[in-house]
Amino acid sequence: MIAAADTLSRAFAVAADIDDHALLYFGYLDRAEVYQKIAEKCDYERTFEPCYEAMELSKADYTEALNLARKLGCDGLARQTEVFLDRLELSCSLIQSQQRFHTGLVQGAIFHPKRPGDVHLDERFTCGS
Repeated sequence: MIAAADTLSRAFAVAADIDDHALLYFGYLDRAEVYQKIAEKCDYERTFEPCYEAMELSKADYTEALNLARKLGCDGLARQTEVFLDRLELSCSLIQSQQRFHTGLVQGAIFHPKRPGDVHLDERFTCGS
C-alpha cells in the first residue's frame, strides 16, 4: 500500500501539466482509497497515530475529488464521493473506538495483578468442555 501511495504521489507531481480534471478526480479518488486502506491497518496494529495521519490524507484527497466532481458538474460522482467521505468518517470513529478499548485494556488492572489472590490458579488445565 505504501508503494501504491508513493506511485500515485509521484503521478501528482507531474499532474500540473495535465488539464484533464476527470483524470485528476480519479487520481485523487484512488490515492484516497489507498490512504484509507493504510489507516485500516489499525484493525491489526496498535500504533494509532500513523492511522490518523493516513485518514487525514485520505480525507484531503476525497475532498479534492469532491471539489473536482462538482467543478465538472458530475452530480453523481459528487454524491458517490460524499458517500466515500461518510464511510471514511465511520472508519475513523471505529479506529477511535478501538484505541479507547485498547487504552482501557492496557491500563486496566486485569493484566496487572498486585497480590497473589489476583491470579486464578487451578491444578487442572482444561480446554473446551
